[in-house]
Amino acid sequence: MTDGRGNVSHWNTARASSETMDHFRVADALAALERAGEHILFNPGQVNPVFFPRGGEEALALLRTLREMGRLTRNLGDICPPHLFDFFLAHSLIVPIAPPTPAPGPCHCQSAGGLASARSLYLLLTHACNQACLYCLDGQSTYHEAPTLVMSAAVARDALRTIAESIAVNGRMEVVFFGGEPLLNWPLAKEVIRYCEEELKPAHPGQTFTYHFTTNLTLFPDDLIALARRHAITFLVDIDGPADLHDRIRPLKSSGRHGSSFRKSADHIARLRDAGLEVGLRATVTSHNHHRLLEVTQTHKALGGTGSAFVPLNAVDSDEWIMPLELCPDPALYAQGLRQVYRERIWPVSALFPFSEYLSRLRPDYRSGVACGAPLGNTPVVTADGRIFSCIYLVGIERFTLGDLTRNDFPRPSVMAEMQEIAGRPTRPECADCDFRQLCGGGCPVGKFIIAGNPQATPAIRRYTQDVVCATSKTVLTELLWEQAKVAWSNPSEAS
Repeated sequence: MTDGRGNVSHWNTARASSETMDHFRVADALAALERAGEHILFNPGQVNPVFFPRGGEEALALLRTLREMGRLTRNLGDICPPHLFDFFLAHSLIVPIAPPTPAPGPCHCQSAGGLASARSLYLLLTHACNQACLYCLDGQSTYHEAPTLVMSAAVARDALRTIAESIAVNGRMEVVFFGGEPLLNWPLAKEVIRYCEEELKPAHPGQTFTYHFTTNLTLFPDDLIALARRHAITFLVDIDGPADLHDRIRPLKSSGRHGSSFRKSADHIARLRDAGLEVGLRATVTSHNHHRLLEVTQTHKALGGTGSAFVPLNAVDSDEWIMPLELCPDPALYAQGLRQVYRERIWPVSALFPFSEYLSRLRPDYRSGVACGAPLGNTPVVTADGRIFSCIYLVGIERFTLGDLTRNDFPRPSVMAEMQEIAGRPTRPECADCDFRQLCGGGCPVGKFIIAGNPQATPAIRRYTQDVVCATSKTVLTELLWEQAKVAWSNPSEAS
């Protein structure tokens, strides 16, 4: 029996007679978290965690006993008291015996006829950049800064038409201006918005178009604010820490003449913020800042950003060269920093990535799938010369080319199928027994993609790509589960 707040007292072994208990079973997976004598129990396949300030071990032991005994009877009501049965059922620790699950239907990201409900189109307006970041992913062979690698208006219009035609009539297209540094080709950004507003919208009246810049914001065109206000443009700006840290990691290429990249970005963030525009701030986590994540997010807050995002270093550049291992963050320090940032409550969860992304999974009806839109063709990246890649981190890696505008072959089914197969592979053998496997979905699969078929991927870099994904998923999910379970226990009416 329980007192209604997860406190297990003695077990009433009286026989239950309600026929409503027929055809139920203990969940296949029972996960438990323990911290200072407190426990959380949950079913990873139907998450509705229950917090036990005490008695969690007893509850878990009883459920395991019920599982064994239930194999000898068709009715859990024969061996489980009604009130306890209802309690376990409410938290999906006991579940209905369901018929075999039918084969999965079309992905929820797809609409009738194979059209996507939404796609984010990344336009590489130029492959050039005015910064010299220590961890730049732009390889010299595949992403060099030759003048020919500046996107033309013709390529941009072709890309926009192609992607718009692949989206359902009532779907959404997010146009993401990317680079290099997209503000180096500001005239084309303006032409793209004009083309979308004046030509694509009338041609696709049911579709919604939104605009976003991922930029270092060290440049600031005179008419940027006016255009951003008119079209509700949002911004994501990379700030890797306070001035001393950021300037060391992300210096300007000509910093001797033009000063601090941090100061330029900070001043321009303030101008956008004062104009009422949204500016999210992002940090790439490397060995230079993995021990200072709290300082990083405090800097983001002080600059007036709308949130913080932390993304660990991608270990392979566009030439498929491996990043130096000493530049990669220590997964343990990265995890420690994420915990510290979360517990300081500087941001609401909705404004703190990756916590915001995982929070949406903590609901009873969540079903894990491929934890990425790239294998579904939903994050196409168009280069200046018209090739289409599946993800910003995979530009230049030919086996992940989803199409070519000159061939009109987007999206290539064979590439999507291969990516889905790679993304679905277990990261390591112990994934099969991990309590978080249903919620993790394998994490961001970019690490799997970049080492698949890469002969330069050393055992050490393979281990890093695995460990950093696990560090993210386990740290974030553990913190969120404790928070959600305690909120539900202390304030049932506020539980999500």
